[in-house]
Amino acid sequence: MYLPLAAAIFFAQIRHPVAVLQAALLSTLIGHLFYRALKQRVARMRPFDRDPALQSLSKVLDKYSFPSGHCMTLTTALVPIAHAAPATVPLAVGALALLALCRLIAAHHYPSDVLAGIGLGAAIALPVSAWLMPA
Repeated sequence: MYLPLAAAIFFAQIRHPVAVLQAALLSTLIGHLFYRALKQRVARMRPFDRDPALQSLSKVLDKYSFPSGHCMTLTTALVPIAHAAPATVPLAVGALALLALCRLIAAHHYPSDVLAGIGLGAAIALPVSAWLMPA
């Protein structure tokens, strides 16, 4: 999913495409440093592990649910794009909302998990984007 997104940055004539990619990559790397430690520290069980009535709709990548790594990673990728091309904000918000909803439906996360993932991603990507991308 991220490779086509990176290609689209160049083909969509977004200003400063290399800076956008650098900001997205650096934000994602920083995010994953915090994400792993936070997930292990909070150690929150996934909804399908707590409630036997729920079934996981797909395989999980790790044991714990808080925060959502999928939502964090997509946020760190989309914030630099939205920073460079504000017209993409509605599409970015829609994509993020769809992913968050899918994570809830799959019984992999609680609403607070997806909100925390989005918040963590934004808290990292906003300053990184402002730092690496020309105004």
